[in-house]
Amino acid sequence: MSTEQIPDYPDVIRVGRQSPTPETAGQWVLLSGASPEAYRFYHVLRVYAEIELPPGQSIWGIVSALPEMTEQKTFEALFELENLGAIDLEQARTPRTSIFCYTVHEAPYPGYAGPVDVDDLYNRNPDLHP
Repeated sequence: MSTEQIPDYPDVIRVGRQSPTPETAGQWVLLSGASPEAYRFYHVLRVYAEIELPPGQSIWGIVSALPEMTEQKTFEALFELENLGAIDLEQARTPRTSIFCYTVHEAPYPGYAGPVDVDDLYNRNPDLHP
């Protein structure tokens, strides 16, 4: 009897809407009022969007290594980021497993009404300017 080798499929993390400047990438997520857990998870995804995950590696293994990121908090952060429009999540099924594709957006979606970077925040709230 031969055993079929089960391939390891990593999660896929890619960059979506890009920020006009690297300095402002993702600032809108912080300024949106996202929870600390969502903001941390967002930055983990942004870091791994720039590199390829090792074979068989899931983003869940990486996130679970973060202090105080329980599975429940991770799911809540994931849904919060998806509702905010900071990430898109797609799931592809293979006969043996599921592959998740996370698209991480550095820039907000068209029509986003909140501040997009610190300069925009100061322009909207002159009393905050140092």
